[in-house]
Amino acid sequence: MKKVIGLAILALAMSACDDSDSPSSSASPSPTPTATPGTSPEPTASPDPSASPTPTPSPTPTPNYGEKGACLAPVSETATTSVTTGMGCVVCSVSEPDAVVSASLEDVATMSATLSILPVGGQSDVALAVALGETLNPAEVPMSEEQTNEAGEVIEESVPTGPAPNTPGFVVSFPDPSILSAGVLPELLIETLSAGEVVESAAFGFGFGDGFALGSILQDINNAEVYLPVQATKSYDAIRLSLTGTVLNTLLDVNVHAACVNGVGGSISGDF
Repeated sequence: MKKVIGLAILALAMSACDDSDSPSSSASPSPTPTATPGTSPEPTASPDPSASPTPTPSPTPTPNYGEKGACLAPVSETATTSVTTGMGCVVCSVSEPDAVVSASLEDVATMSATLSILPVGGQSDVALAVALGETLNPAEVPMSEEQTNEAGEVIEESVPTGPAPNTPGFVVSFPDPSILSAGVLPELLIETLSAGEVVESAAFGFGFGDGFALGSILQDINNAEVYLPVQATKSYDAIRLSLTGTVLNTLLDVNVHAACVNGVGGSISGDF
C-alpha cells in the first residue's frame, strides 16, 4: 500500500516539472528594432537659422483723398442727361451735358448762370440731371452674374463688381478765379430722384458767411476737382446737380467733370 502511494506522489511531482518547462501564455515584449548594419538613421531636419521668417501680409491702407474727395464708381456710359432752368435764372445753360457720363474726366460740362438777388417764381437755378436707366438700391453691392455649364454646375461664382451706390454725386471745379476772389461762390444742390420725384438731397452753400477768405485758398479751390455727394439711404433712378445763386448780374460758371454713384465726399471749404 505504501508503495502505491509513493508512486502516485512521484507521478504528481513529475507532472509539475513538465508544466514549469512550458512557455508562458502571456505575450512577450516586442524586440527593439535595430538599424541595418552599414547604415545610419536619417537625421531630423533642423530650422535654417539664416532663413527669413515668412512675412505676415499687412492690411491694404485706406487711401487718403484729402479735402478733394474722389469719385469711385462713375455712372454707366449708357446713362442719359437732361437740362432744366428756372424762371429766375437769366442766361442759364449747360454746355456739353453728356460729358458727365463720359469715361474720361477730360470731358467737361459747364453750367453757366447769370444770377439774381430775388428768385422769380421760387426758381433761380440751372440743373443737370442724369437718368441711370435702372433703379439702384444703396444698400446692395452690385454683383456679377453666376455662370453655369450645361449640367447646371457653377463654373464662375458671382463676385462684387463695385461698391454699393450709396454716395451718388458729381465731380466739380470752378474755372474763374476772379469770381471766386470776389466772394461770389455758388450754391450747389445734389439730389437723388425716383420717377422724377426728389428722394434725398444735400446742399453745398458757399460764401463769406461760411468762413471763406480771399487769397491762396480761393486759388487752390479754382484748381481743384472736388467730389460732392449726397448720402443715399433709399432707392433712386436718377441724380441731379442744381446751381443756384443770390448775387445780382454775376455770370458764374461751374465745371462738371463726372457723375458718380459712389465716392468719398470732398469739401470746397477745406484745405487742399
